[in-house]
Parts: sequence; C-alpha cells; structure tokens
Amino acid sequence: MGVNGAMNGAMNGGAKPRIWVIGASGYVGARLLAAAAAHGQAFGTSSRGGNGLHALDLQAVDDFDFGAIAAGDVVIVTAAVSSPDVCANDHAYAHAVNVTGCGEVIARSVSRGARVIFLSSDVVYGPAETPVTEEAPCHPLGVYAAMKRAVEERFWGEAQVRIARLSYVFSADDKFSRYIAGCASRGAAAEVFHPFYRNAIYREDVIAGLLAMAHRWDSCPDGAVNFGGPVAVSRRDIAQSFQRLVFPQLKIDVVEPEPAFFNERPRHIHLDTHRLTTILGRAPLNIDQAIAADFVNGDH
Repeated sequence: MGVNGAMNGAMNGGAKPRIWVIGASGYVGARLLAAAAAHGQAFGTSSRGGNGLHALDLQAVDDFDFGAIAAGDVVIVTAAVSSPDVCANDHAYAHAVNVTGCGEVIARSVSRGARVIFLSSDVVYGPAETPVTEEAPCHPLGVYAAMKRAVEERFWGEAQVRIARLSYVFSADDKFSRYIAGCASRGAAAEVFHPFYRNAIYREDVIAGLLAMAHRWDSCPDGAVNFGGPVAVSRRDIAQSFQRLVFPQLKIDVVEPEPAFFNERPRHIHLDTHRLTTILGRAPLNIDQAIAADFVNGDH
C-alpha cells in the first residue's frame, strides 16, 4: 500500500475535519499542509504569515485570533525550535517557543473544541538500545528533550490531545540528505557521525500517519505514537545505502563525534513502531525504500 493509498484510506468513512497546521512553512509542516489541502479543508500558520498562511508567532500567541479555530477542527502542532544546540545555548528563546508558545496553542485550541496532535520527539525516552514502546518511562536527555516532555506532561491524559513522537525524519530535502548529495556531486568525502542510531522515518510516512490520526481520531490509540521506521539505523548505515543505491562514487569518512555532542542527544534510540504500523495499515518504509522513493523513483 503506497503513501497516497494510506492517506486515501484514512479519509474514508465520514466527514473530514478541517486541518490546521501550526508551523506550515517548516520541513514537515509545509508538506503536511499540502497533503491535507489535497484531501479537504486545511489552513496553515507561520510566524510571519504571508503566502496564504495565517500569522501566528509562538512568542506572541495573544496576537492570534483563536476564534478562527472551530469545534471539530484538528490542529497539528509542528512548529518548534528543533536544534538541540540552539535549545541549550539560547534557552529563553527556545523555551518561549517550544514550551510556553506551543502549550498555549494547544490549550486554546482545546478550549475551542478542537482536537490537537502535538509533534514531540523520540528524545523524550533518553538512551534506548532496545526498542521502546509508547508506555516506556521517559528519561529526557538534553534541554530540547526536556522541553518536549514538559509539553507532553502538561496535556497527558487530555482526551482531545494526541502525541506523535518523531524520530529522524528522512527525505531528499532533509539536511543530511542534501549534505550527502552535495559531497557526492563534488567528489568530497562525507564525514558521517557514528555511532548515532535512530529509527529514521520517511517524511511521507509521517504525513500519512498524521492524517490518519486526524481523520480516524476515535479509532487511533490515546496518548503517544512512536513515529519511526521499522529498524534503527545509524548515519553510517544511511550513507552506505546512498552509496549502494544512488551515489556509487560517494566517499564516506566515518567520524566519532566529540563527547559533548552527546550531552544534548542520545547515541541510541530504538523504537517499537507497531502502533504506527496499525495506523498506517502497513509497515513504514525502511531507509532503502525511502531513498528509492525520493532519489530513484522520484525527481531527485
């Protein structure tokens, strides 16, 4: 079953709610808004607005008219300061966006009768060398992880709020993929951190899963859902898949990160993704399939 099939299947069986994408100019949010708009009524926000988006600055939530959000809408909060290093080095700014701003958007949307999906992160679990389910205890490592967990804890048990814990989201447009493609085109060696393991998930699987949750709310599990690929892979594994499938000329230089790198991010996070598989109606794509989808069969 393809990504479009998963989206279409999620839409069947009733009226579609309106979708709001908070952070619709971002890496996940822009693609999510486009997919949601292709299947129903959808609106997006960005900090400055423009280009058809509503202005919603997470540092000035009071300026947004939440009267535009109606009961039955689904609000998907994708906006965040997602760099662990920025969160650690500019704590006040990141906290204002990731904790205070996102929390207020969720609370005010719920007060309007909307349902909310909050995009959290697998880093809330802390180090995990064996697959963790959504019921596993959380031991956030780093400032970014603590911020995501703080929002989770504020709304945990709220019937109108669901949590999507995202692993590394892969596509041809992500920073690492662009770096690998650039190195291959220049004939430069790609420096790849190892060990650094995540359940890399194809961006289109993230979109399909979020829309399935939005359109089949009552049949999706309460609480959190792990959004990851079927197995944990390292950056070295991903680079070698690129080398095997797309860039045979790619040179790979494996580098062990400085110890400080892991102050804000675990070396290993392995996820159990059975819950996402049920939501999608199929297994999420593995890294080889995702690379093939974007680089072999796609336009890149």
